[in-house]
Amino acid sequence: KYKSNLSLEKRAKAVVKFLKNARIDSLQMLNAVPLPGSELRAKLDAEGRLLPLETVGWDKYDGQFLCYDPTSEGLNPYELQNLPRALMKKRYQGSFISRKINYGNWMNWTYNATIGFPIQFGIFYMKRFVHNLIEKRREQSITKRRRFLPTRNIFHESLVNAWSDIRRKWRNLAMKTYGANIVRRWMKAYKESDYSKRLKQLYVKKRIS
Repeated sequence: KYKSNLSLEKRAKAVVKFLKNARIDSLQMLNAVPLPGSELRAKLDAEGRLLPLETVGWDKYDGQFLCYDPTSEGLNPYELQNLPRALMKKRYQGSFISRKINYGNWMNWTYNATIGFPIQFGIFYMKRFVHNLIEKRREQSITKRRRFLPTRNIFHESLVNAWSDIRRKWRNLAMKTYGANIVRRWMKAYKESDYSKRLKQLYVKKRIS
């Protein structure tokens, strides 16, 4: 089976680049969870890599906590454990300065609800209008019998498309704001848990033995 030789840092950069290029609206990143009956659990169990339930109980099988030993793959368990949360934090909360100054994305909401709306709508409309115009002329150049082409009102189409773009932008901002609150709760729950301490004790015992 395929095994990547990339470090966690390079993998994280590759994921960030993919998300940017794919222009994904919303995402949720979690640690792999070896659920009972799954192929992953059977594989990890056969390799003796499942962390004991005394260390990682069933309440930790929610994707926020690492439930297996990744050291045989050359991965640091602490870095792997923190990677999904770090990526989610970067995606939904932004930089430290952004989190402090633009808490709750209030600056984005204010801009979108005031001068941002006509500016963005105008930009979206022009982009859609040019796209629809080029598309219409391409259809006419391909089809010689223009009377068989459906009648298209590119002015109306562009208005509808631009409004859809505006709705998508507002929806994504709402999801980003809500997602930031979820990530904030995740970070708080992780800090309040004793998982990190238990994981450290487990690997100390493994090194001693």
